[in-house]
Amino acid sequence: MATFLARIGGFSARHRWLVIIVWVGLLAAVGGAAAAWSRPMSSDFTIDGLTSITTLDRIDHDFGTDPGPGGKVVFAAPEGQTLTTADRATVAELSRRIAAVPGVAATPRLTLPDGGRVGFLSVTLTST
Repeated sequence: MATFLARIGGFSARHRWLVIIVWVGLLAAVGGAAAAWSRPMSSDFTIDGLTSITTLDRIDHDFGTDPGPGGKVVFAAPEGQTLTTADRATVAELSRRIAAVPGVAATPRLTLPDGGRVGFLSVTLTST
């Protein structure tokens, strides 16, 4: 092994410019290949079929997402029933009362996803 390494060292010393050119070319080829076949960095990570991911996807689908500070006031009719006209009037009054609270940006609107049993008010707060 020592003889082999001595021969490589001797060749490199005698043909230094050739060795430097080969190393620079090899480095350029590897860098070019890495750039050509690389994919952009991504922080997305999901595990298909995971119960918590499925639940979060369903919540996003049913209730959507709101930008900025705030939250949702969620209410529901008893199992097997839907929200009645009287329930909606109560929710409208609640919406007016929430809008009167200092720091609330706008009057919350009633949203009823599929079925009409569960509804929510999206409340957006001012950013102060």
